[in-house]
Amino acid sequence: MTHTIFSGGLMPMPKKISIQLGEVQKTLLLPLFGRAMEYEKERPLIRDKYAHDIVEKLDYDFKTALNRSPMQFGINSSIRACHLDAALLQFIGAYPDATIVNIGAGLDTTFQRVDNGRIFWYDLDLPDTIELRRKLIPEGERNVCIAKSVFDKSWFNDIRERRSKVFFMAGGVLVYLKEEEIRRLFLDLIQEFPASEMVFEIYSKIFLWIRNHILVK
Repeated sequence: MTHTIFSGGLMPMPKKISIQLGEVQKTLLLPLFGRAMEYEKERPLIRDKYAHDIVEKLDYDFKTALNRSPMQFGINSSIRACHLDAALLQFIGAYPDATIVNIGAGLDTTFQRVDNGRIFWYDLDLPDTIELRRKLIPEGERNVCIAKSVFDKSWFNDIRERRSKVFFMAGGVLVYLKEEEIRRLFLDLIQEFPASEMVFEIYSKIFLWIRNHILVK
């Protein structure tokens, strides 16, 4: 066990948290580290101290992952976070008591960045991801985790707080789904949450080809 010195002698250093995730779920670490790296810049695109603090608590070789998949880090995840934050802040400005559902939340810290003290927030992801999330990002009275697959429609019943309007966000998750899965998800959301809104990212076929064949080794 490592120790640090303080005035009264030696104090044990906090033990870092190990990661037990599936291969797809591990991709959540990439944008997290990207935002943490961006925070250390002199003029960052986004100031996400929460992401920086989380990285410090994890027992994970981020440098090796960075060498394997540099495109997922830094500027890409920071630009995405900026756009999503802007869309959410605009929506919250119009509906300050809204309900927001973060699909494929991972270790996302958008709630901590945009919270106005009135919104109600749900973070939805697979059980192993939510288990890790709860160790690092505490839930509160207005931010609650749901440990289910997005295709397990029983999570619709977990959205008990349906306030002035429901808003869905999906950052970095739809790219892992098939076209038919996305179509079915959207149709289910429309039926269950009429008049709701959604923000998500999309990629062109050219961008995906460059990502898969050039940027990602």
